[in-house]
Amino acid sequence: MTFPTLQDHRYALLTTFRKSGEGVGTPIWFALVEGKLYIITEGDSGKAKRIRNNPRVTLTPCNQNGSQTFGPTVEGRAQILSVEQGEAAKAALDQKYGFFKQIFDFVISILGRRRGMVYLEIVPAEGSEGNETAL
Repeated sequence: MTFPTLQDHRYALLTTFRKSGEGVGTPIWFALVEGKLYIITEGDSGKAKRIRNNPRVTLTPCNQNGSQTFGPTVEGRAQILSVEQGEAAKAALDQKYGFFKQIFDFVISILGRRRGMVYLEIVPAEGSEGNETAL
């Protein structure tokens, strides 16, 4: 099973890494599909910028604001998807979060940010198979 610690959770604390190596944690919505994890973010967000520089990420199950974590952390590698590749990510997130995702999309469209949104794909770090790590 890929990303086993994230199964049955609605939120994860995504940690991306600055050029200095310092980690920056952000609570996220995510969807797991066929061993890949998908998220949505603004293309000019800090996490997207950090992933462009360093694809290494960690994920820990958490509550909706990231203040409490549940269980071990897993290592992964992230990439920003093209618009075409993002369709599967959108469908997975729409299915998992339903009405709440519709509200999110509506607010994004009102704010005029829809064109700036990107989907990220995260796969297990090479050799980790998405298994737990002691961080």
